[in-house]
Amino acid sequence: MSYRVDALPQFEADIRRASRWLAAEIGPMTAENFERALKTRLKRLEDFPHTGRHDPMVPGHLFVRFRQYHAFYRVEDESRRVVFVRLWPAARGTPPILE
Repeated sequence: MSYRVDALPQFEADIRRASRWLAAEIGPMTAENFERALKTRLKRLEDFPHTGRHDPMVPGHLFVRFRQYHAFYRVEDESRRVVFVRLWPAARGTPPILE
């Protein structure tokens, strides 16, 4: 049985921020492709929620790398849910606040 994939408002805001930057620096098509590819990649976690990597600085969360970003999430096995909390530029290290 698949898990449901959800995103916190901060994660959605992080996607919008990344897309605005890409649109301004590279072009709107790049931003649209980025969002579409990111959502496709994260949807895979419906079937394989525990495939992300652990970051010892962020207990209780996993992350998947997507291009130059880390998408941090937690798995709620009891409710069969994957919750994305932050999309963070990998070059900036660990996000200061996840929730």
